[in-house]
Amino acid sequence: MPERILRRLVLQWILAGVAMAAFLPGAPPVSVVVDTDMALDDVRAFSLLFAADGLDLCLVAASDGASTPETGCANARALLAYFGRGKVPVVAGRTSAQPPPDWRGLSERLRWPEGFRPPAPCRGKPQAAKRICQTVRRLQPPVVYLCLGPMTNLADALRRDPGLRDRIDRVVYYGTAPDDPTPDWNTSRDPASARAVFASGLRIENLWLPHDRLPAFDESWLGPIRGSSTPGARLIAAVHADPAVEA
Repeated sequence: MPERILRRLVLQWILAGVAMAAFLPGAPPVSVVVDTDMALDDVRAFSLLFAADGLDLCLVAASDGASTPETGCANARALLAYFGRGKVPVVAGRTSAQPPPDWRGLSERLRWPEGFRPPAPCRGKPQAAKRICQTVRRLQPPVVYLCLGPMTNLADALRRDPGLRDRIDRVVYYGTAPDDPTPDWNTSRDPASARAVFASGLRIENLWLPHDRLPAFDESWLGPIRGSSTPGARLIAAVHADPAVEA
């Protein structure tokens, strides 16, 4: 498995826990917008989010990063359909001028559990910024924006409607602040967007750990997952059945 995927796997699990821990038991459902570049670790983070109570997933926006926005949108739509959440809208953001990462092919080629047929791919013009604005404006607070990839879509939405900062309770971001001396990949992918979002006045809870503090996702983790029959476990087992992921 590429080093980047190993590094980020556990952090995505922690990130999902950070988002869920912010919600009080018995409180009304929290509206969540998820922004993702649909890396393999984002698939695992979605599996955890779908197992949580008290979350109302309202929109998924695909950014340019590990996957192209179009392919990320298609894979996110398939992921939602797999978990029985096919009515949640999924939109693609704009394409970046940055060159694709070396692992893009691996991120875009997802293996699905046997018998599952993904829905039709996403088509049409990028609509992420517009739909983020429309969705956040109609939601009742609290609204949490969970950003698992670069901050491109959120920066575009804030340029379109700066008042969104007063409608979003918090942004939970997997990545470093733009002024960090060792920025992570998500921030480095689109530093201008990261700077714009961090300067917007939004409440941002970001998470990142040094590489030497991250445990590896090895057989001691994957073995029990393979032995489980839950939809999330079956999906993670299928993803890891790809020899390229196991390598």
